[in-house]
Amino acid sequence: MEITFVRISGEYLIDRTISVIAQCSSIEKIIVTTPDKKILKHVNKIYDKNRIIALERPYDLARINKSGEETIDHALEYGVPNEQFDYYFGSSIETPFKRKELIESGINIATIFDVDTVIGVRQNNKKHFRHNGQGLIPTDNNPEFLRLEGSQLYTRTSGFILREIKSYKKSKKALGEKIGHVIMDRKAMFEIENDIDFEIAKLTERYYRTKY
Repeated sequence: MEITFVRISGEYLIDRTISVIAQCSSIEKIIVTTPDKKILKHVNKIYDKNRIIALERPYDLARINKSGEETIDHALEYGVPNEQFDYYFGSSIETPFKRKELIESGINIATIFDVDTVIGVRQNNKKHFRHNGQGLIPTDNNPEFLRLEGSQLYTRTSGFILREIKSYKKSKKALGEKIGHVIMDRKAMFEIENDIDFEIAKLTERYYRTKY
């Protein structure tokens, strides 16, 4: 499903993403990286090129078997070649309910706790099992009704990563050694992966607009 130019409440998904990130004053430059010339044309037409950069990504980097790190390298090298930044924030249009305060919370966490990575997570209170070759066994020994802080599991959400550039360039890994997190609510973590998700997203937006 191609969702770049589908609308929620009359707004393209790509514009929703750019808009919420642009609200964060700490983010100086926004790079939209894509091999799609239609998207590049749209971004160049609508937005201030001094802050929002439409960067044509080679089709080779957009292949499924290509790592995200290669796209990050390309964006840093060609999107902002002569500028120095402390962090980059990576996002995607598939998560249309991101909010400014969550992004700013991630920036604050990186600054206060001196971590090189901040990701969005959701607490996962489900009982997990693994297969040992004969059957399923629990991944921990805690009673099902007992949840200890040290055994709390977290699921990483899509479309939210803040990464220290110096550390990234040294390791070439999307995740650093010191990882902080922002707890995402169900709405903020929602991801569009298919047509059904898109219909749910429209209903969600309509519900919140009516309620609030």
